[in-house]
Amino acid sequence: MLASSRPEKRFAKEFIKNLLRAVLDFKCYFGPHPVRVDLGRWGVYGPRMNVKYFQCPHGRTIIVGMDSASNDHLSLRVADQNDYWFHVAGFPGSHVVLCCENEKPDRDSIEAAAELAAWFSKMRKGGRVGVSYCLAKGVKKFRGAKPGQVQIKGEKVIKVRPKLHDEVEPPSVTSL
Repeated sequence: MLASSRPEKRFAKEFIKNLLRAVLDFKCYFGPHPVRVDLGRWGVYGPRMNVKYFQCPHGRTIIVGMDSASNDHLSLRVADQNDYWFHVAGFPGSHVVLCCENEKPDRDSIEAAAELAAWFSKMRKGGRVGVSYCLAKGVKKFRGAKPGQVQIKGEKVIKVRPKLHDEVEPPSVTSL
C-alpha cells in the first residue's frame, strides 16, 4: 500500500533513490549503460539530464550533453572509464560520449562521434573542425571550474566536418 502522509512519501522516494543508486553502483550492466543513463534522466543520479542519443554506423551508442550541467553529469558520472569522450577543440560546445563496452572503437565510430561534437558546438558552420577526444577516465573536473569545464589528459585531435546523424530513442530500463 502507498504511503499516505507527506513525510512517509518523501522517505519512500528517498529510499527508492538510494536503492537504485546502490544497484547502479554495483556496476552490473548489460549493454552501453542502459540503466545508468535512463535513471539519470529521471534525476536519480542528480539533475535531469538534457541529452540526445545517436547511433554510429557500427551500432555503438553516442550520447550528447545539451547544457553545462548535463555535460558535467554525462562526462563525470555516466561515462564509463573506457568510453571515449569528445569536445570541439578550443570552443564552446557539447560533451559527447561514445559508449564502447570495453572494446576499442573503429575509425567510423570515432568520426561519427567527432562529427556530432562539431555539430553541437559554436563551430557548426566552421568547415573542417578539430575535435579533441580521449578516454573518459582522462576527463577530470578542476577546482573552481564552472559547470561544463573540465581538464583532459591523453587527448588526440581529429579533423571532421560537422554533421548531424539520425537521433535514436534513449535506452530504457524495460529494454533489459
